[in-house]
This record gives sequence, structure tokens and C-alpha cells, in this order.
Amino acid sequence: MKVWLVRGGKHGETEALSLDNGEAAIGFSEVAGVGHAGSREDIAKMIRSNDAGALDGAIINRSAQLYAFAHRIEKGDLIVMPLKGKSKIAIGIAEAGYKYLPERPEGKHSIQVTWNAPDVPRSSFKQDLLHSFGAFMTVCQIKRNNALARIETVMKGKVDPGDSTLEVEPSDDSQGAITGTDLEAAISDQISRHIQSHFSGHGLARLLAAILSADGYNTKVSPPGPDGGVDILAGKGFFGP
Repeated sequence: MKVWLVRGGKHGETEALSLDNGEAAIGFSEVAGVGHAGSREDIAKMIRSNDAGALDGAIINRSAQLYAFAHRIEKGDLIVMPLKGKSKIAIGIAEAGYKYLPERPEGKHSIQVTWNAPDVPRSSFKQDLLHSFGAFMTVCQIKRNNALARIETVMKGKVDPGDSTLEVEPSDDSQGAITGTDLEAAISDQISRHIQSHFSGHGLARLLAAILSADGYNTKVSPPGPDGGVDILAGKGFFGP
């Protein structure tokens, strides 16, 4: 069993489609079905024939990811799909192989997935795995950090036990592809961790009051102790406290 990161588009374009239909669907709409391709080189030729101006690095990147998606993901593999803008991660199990759906405007490349855990909070994972999930590729294999066992543990509702290594190792079929990190997700994770570590109880109320004040609200923070469930009063103009 392997673990694969599969993104639902740069802005989450195919996330709802994937979750609603029990599949993992990706873009690359400029490339036709690659189920018959015998190698990455075959897919690279297809890309070149459709985009003569494509740079070699981009061709290597796209062909490696499409080949991995169509030919290396197997039934029973874990699929991890970070959800854009939701601080959630969908986790499922690949059930069937690759298919190409040309009638769709997007998400033409697809594999069948059972999403056993479609809304796992990102905070369920330690930072090293979140870095792995932040690899800036549509498709890549996550090998290091004892990822498989840790993800299975979280799927059972338990705590991520962590690991000592801190890297993502690309799949063999993505060697030479352009890699990086989803900076937006990484920064959001760091902020969340910092808040969780440094602000709790009444300190969190003071932090939220400061944020509201910066946004133009007049605020009043209840003193520590019983407050009837009201920690902050906030309002603007006539309704300010």
C-alpha cells in the first residue's frame, strides 16, 4: 500500500466533484487520455504534440504526474486530498483504476476513491506531515515520515504519533519534476500551531479582541472567571460597547 497526494486543482476546482462522485479527479485538460501510454516519454510526446511551446521542465513535470496518476496508483492505496480554504484534508482508498472522461469541462482524468475520512482537520497532523501534504504538485507519492502508518492512525480517530524525519520524497516517476510547497497552506498551519501553543483560555479572548479592534470594532473583554458564556462584546459605531 502506498500514499498519494492528489490535489483537486490549484483553487480546489475539482474537490466537490471528487467528493460527491467518489473519485479523485484532476485537471491537465490539455492532455487527452493517457491510459494507453506505456511510459512517461509517451505522455511527454502527447504533451509536445498539443503544446509545441511548452518548456522541457513543464513537460517533465506534467508527464511524470499523469503517468503516476494513471499507472502507478493501485487499488488499496491511500489518497490524500488537501481541501483548499477549509483547513481540512480528505482521505480515501483507491478502489479502481484510471479512466478518462472527455465530456467533462474539468476533472477529465479520474480514479475511483472511497473517501472514508472526507473532512479530517489539518490540526490532526503534526507539522512534518503537513509539510508533506503541502508539496506543490497535483500528484506525488508520500513515502517518508512513516506517513502510511500515521495516516491510518488518524483515520481511526487517534492522535498522529509523529515521526523523526521531515521531508517528502517524490515518487520515482516524478524525478526531475518541479516541486515546492503550498505556501498559503504552510503559513496557515504555522499560524494555527502558534495560536494553539501560545493562546488559550482568556488569552485567546484577548487575541480575538485585538483582531476585532484592528478591523475597526470597539471591544470589551470580560475579566477572567464566570462570565455567563460571553467573553467578548464587539460592535461598530452606535452598537459599540
